[in-house]
Amino acid sequence: MYRALFTSGQRTPFGRAFKGAYRDVRADDLLVELLQAQAHKHPDWCEYGIDDLVLGCAYPEGEQGYNLGRTAALGSGLEVPGMTINRLCASSLEAVSLAASRVACGWGRVFLTAGVESMSRIPRRGANFSESAQIQAVAPQAYIAMGDTAEEVAGRFPKISRAQQEDFAARSHEMAFHAYERGDYKNQIHPYLIDRDEFIRFPVNREKMSSLAPAFAEKGVVTAATSSPLTDGATSGWVLEMETAKQLGVT
Repeated sequence: MYRALFTSGQRTPFGRAFKGAYRDVRADDLLVELLQAQAHKHPDWCEYGIDDLVLGCAYPEGEQGYNLGRTAALGSGLEVPGMTINRLCASSLEAVSLAASRVACGWGRVFLTAGVESMSRIPRRGANFSESAQIQAVAPQAYIAMGDTAEEVAGRFPKISRAQQEDFAARSHEMAFHAYERGDYKNQIHPYLIDRDEFIRFPVNREKMSSLAPAFAEKGVVTAATSSPLTDGATSGWVLEMETAKQLGVT
């Protein structure tokens, strides 16, 4: 079994859906911009030969449809096959996992992985979402939304209070802000139209945070301040076989 290495992760900043810098940018165009940046940064890796491009996308329809992994590769000028896989919020992680599995099996040495989503242009759950009555009859929670899931988890772990969740959220904003200020993201962010994530709030207004009403359940604990924001953006990274990575100069 061969060993896989993930390296050279790049992403656009994440823009606020409906209001941010990418609200009018097609997801495929945004992804092409990032893939071209990867190709420009690693021309020798491209020349070595990319076995496949594996893209994760939660809602692969409309502008994000038609096997976006392949079409974005073509639009980027990359001579590489491409596929699109969906595991909803874990789609990009699954893309990396699949590429690593291919390396482990010896089915390739160089994979380009990516993820993209435009919540501004492709509605959450997709444009023509509908629920199957047959599936609901067997699995009533098959279509449960993420916010409701969060309340389910909060109910199972009541010791994690709303205040503790807000502490964690506030710390996340503070750490992200200071990381940008220190330049920690300098080698990870591809500054297309904007140079940092649009939803980071600093200083954090804890009084306002504690005053928010629950977002998903009348007596719940999850609020807009402790939920992930709706965003637009693209991510990318390389999965290389270990010995091949050394040959390509990865340290």
